[in-house]
Amino acid sequence: MGKYYTVSRGNLHIYVTEGEELISVNEMPALLGLFEPEAAWSWNQRMITCRDVPEDSLRQAEVILGIYGYRRRKLDEHLLERYFVEWDKDLLLPRGGKPTLTVVPEDQRPSRRRKGAGKVSTGERRRAEARIASMLHELEVARKENRLDEDVYMQEREILEEKLGAHRKVQKERHTQTPREMAGEAAAQETSRIRAPEGERKEGPPTPVSAPAAVSPPVALPEETGVPPKDKARELLMRKLREHLEGGALSPAT
Repeated sequence: MGKYYTVSRGNLHIYVTEGEELISVNEMPALLGLFEPEAAWSWNQRMITCRDVPEDSLRQAEVILGIYGYRRRKLDEHLLERYFVEWDKDLLLPRGGKPTLTVVPEDQRPSRRRKGAGKVSTGERRRAEARIASMLHELEVARKENRLDEDVYMQEREILEEKLGAHRKVQKERHTQTPREMAGEAAAQETSRIRAPEGERKEGPPTPVSAPAAVSPPVALPEETGVPPKDKARELLMRKLREHLEGGALSPAT
């Protein structure tokens, strides 16, 4: 595993082995002219090739690559061209066959190890910030030693400071927004419980429900049960008549 570059006949080859992330074209100062539309360059996930680079740009590009942790390596250009197409790690081995680059097995690559590991830890973020701060220091040293032009130095400094600011912003948001996120999550859960169907509601106060108005059942007299209202008067008259006849108050007609 490693990050390397090779200079050959005015061409710059930047490449990484398995498990390493290649430098972005946006991390190199635009003033170097490496990735301009009129420049001859090619790119894939493991390698960048810039052809016919001016000597001054090539010299300063080496300084920037060194700050990013790349090491210069002498390698035949035709092997690098094959590596660009084939991605065969064996092409990067010396002729004697003894490896000088550490090759990480498929199941041990950082991308595989981080899969499912969750968010980046606070320690990892702090190490990344410390690394960027160290790069800014190295950049300042290169400027003082006149290894970088002032305008190239300023562009690269802006790039690194922007990266550092992004890391610190994430760190700040983690500390200041976590309580808010927790409160928001609790509120969302409470809302979900209130809106849940009655059979699924587990917690929270019951939803108020208006009770129906009480209705008194109709009261029926024993004598009147089953008698239609229109026949009540006639029934009452006939009952009084029977009482008089049975009591002898009236004599039946002969």
